[in-house]
Parts: sequence; structure tokens; C-alpha cells
Amino acid sequence: MTEITVVRIPGQDELDELMTTPPVLPVPEEKEVKKWIEEEYRASRGYDLEVMDPSILPLLWQTQSQNWDFITRNFINDIISYVHRFFCTLLTEVCPDTRTRDDLLSRMMDDMLAGYRRAIEHVNFILKVERFGTLITKNHYFADTLGKIRSKRRGNNMEGLAFRGRQWHYSYPKETDTELLVRVSDLTKGKTYSSNLEQAVEDPYDLLLVYYKVARKRFVDTVIAQAVDYFLLTGEESPLNILTPPFISSMSAEELEQIAGEDMASKNKRQDLKKQIAALEEGKKVLKA
Repeated sequence: MTEITVVRIPGQDELDELMTTPPVLPVPEEKEVKKWIEEEYRASRGYDLEVMDPSILPLLWQTQSQNWDFITRNFINDIISYVHRFFCTLLTEVCPDTRTRDDLLSRMMDDMLAGYRRAIEHVNFILKVERFGTLITKNHYFADTLGKIRSKRRGNNMEGLAFRGRQWHYSYPKETDTELLVRVSDLTKGKTYSSNLEQAVEDPYDLLLVYYKVARKRFVDTVIAQAVDYFLLTGEESPLNILTPPFISSMSAEELEQIAGEDMASKNKRQDLKKQIAALEEGKKVLKA
């Protein structure tokens, strides 16, 4: 049986300590959404009138988006691991000398970890804003879709009163084609509207449904554009932009000597060779004389 060797990249222990995540992914409850909203609504309203409590929607939203935390933290941890492994692999290719490479990575590690930490902190900030901040959007999709959903529900409530017939229009001398009609006098009869309880459940349901779609797309784009692209890849302080001429220039002569200079064994060997060469040159002079 072939033995598999796991190669740990430099700084892996520091990365493991840095990248903490929730232990398990919360399991969604097998419960119909409107039933869940009704239960939350009843638990929060007490004995007052059956009207929508403005405070219930943020609570519903925080519960509905609770898995974002686990998924996003694991995602950014994976990206950090890929970025760090890419950099170490690339450095191995351009700097094959193990001692020089390890010393250089050791000198850079604090700055690289600081860059990874900034990305994680920014992800935490985005999560806090999206999950616990004000529910707000200027995306026209929200208003348009919400209006369509409410119009469709009103239409469904009126289906029992509709009949197919022809209508006359004052600007046309003949009848139009048949279509579904509702008499104005019938609007006061039957159930053309939701009860107070139904309305209190349907309103947050519609808002939650539409807002989730808008916020999810916005959230994904923000994480990709800011935490991943800017903080980890292309930003001025990203880990991939640490090894630059200004970074090398900031090192002292002693640091450069420690990183790129010869080791003591090589220096001693070179000195011995110089002495041997000098002795041979003196020998040549003696022989020529």
C-alpha cells in the first residue's frame, strides 16, 4: 500500500490558529416558512392587536441568514490557504535555495499573517452589516418584485368573484373580447382581502423572500470584490504585494546578509580556498625564481 505523505507549507500552524470557524453548520429546521413566521409572530406580539410588528422582520432575517456565517468563514479560509500555498510554491520555483527561502518567508510571515487577518476581519464586518445592520436596498428589483407578488396575491383573493364576460368601452362601438371581470359591488362581498393574522404573516414573508434574493447577490459580490480580490489579491497591502523593492530596501544590511549571505561553512571553505590559492601562487613564484 502506497504511503501518502502530507506536506505542510511554511506558516501552516500560524494559519490554522488564525482561521477559526464555527464547529458545525447549523441544520435548517424542517418547517414550512409561513408556519415558522406565524409562530415567531405570535411569540413576539403578546396580547396586542394583530398587526405587523416592525421588529419581527430583522429577527426573521437573522435566523434566515444564520448559515451565511459558517459558509463565508470557511470560504475565506479556503481562499487564504490557496493564496498562501500559491505564494510558497512560486517562491520555491524562483528561489530554490532552501535556507534563503525559509529565511525570507520567516521575515515576511508577520506581514502576510497581518494581511490574512485584515481579510478575515473585513469578512466579519460584511457579515455584521448584512445580518445585523439595517435592512436596506436601493435595488429596483426589490420594489418591482415585491409589487408583483402583492398584486398576484390580491388577484388570487378575487378569483372567487371573477366571471368571464364582455365589456363595453365608450371609445369603441363594438364589444371587446371576453375576459375575467369583477363587479365593483362584489368587492365588498366574500373574501377579497386577508385577515389581520394572514396579513401579519404574509407581509414579512413577502419582504423576506424578495430581500433575501437581493441581499444574497449583493453579499456574494461584496465578499468577492473586497475580501478576496482587494484584501488578498490585488490590494496595496495584500499578501501577494509584500515582496516588493521597497520591502527589500527596508531591510538592514545585517538582515540581507542573514537571508541572502553565505552560511558560515561556505565562508570558511571559501577562506580556505583563498589561502590555498595564495600558497600556490607563492609556490609558482619560487619555482620560477
